[in-house]
Amino acid sequence: MYAGSVLEEGPVDRLFAHPAHPYTQMLLRATPTVRTVQAELLRSRPDSQPFELPVGCRFADRCPHRFERCASEPRVCSHRSRAYARCWLLAESPADAPATVAS
Repeated sequence: MYAGSVLEEGPVDRLFAHPAHPYTQMLLRATPTVRTVQAELLRSRPDSQPFELPVGCRFADRCPHRFERCASEPRVCSHRSRAYARCWLLAESPADAPATVAS
């Protein structure tokens, strides 16, 4: 869940083993240190303001994988059996999406 929107869901073991959404990936890489939190989770564009949600994907202003399509609301995509993420990187026909998702 990010900014009131479910971004990824699925069985716990699969979610931890194969996170698909960039936000989930960042959360799982995070450690509870000030340096990590500042470098990974709280990274944002200088012009972004707290509580101002971007149009489209709510995580787009902090996502290292954002691209043009992220300006529109992403649909929920299945990425593994019984697991789902709300991310354009996982779209079935991502014409303008990057080729791979870093895990």
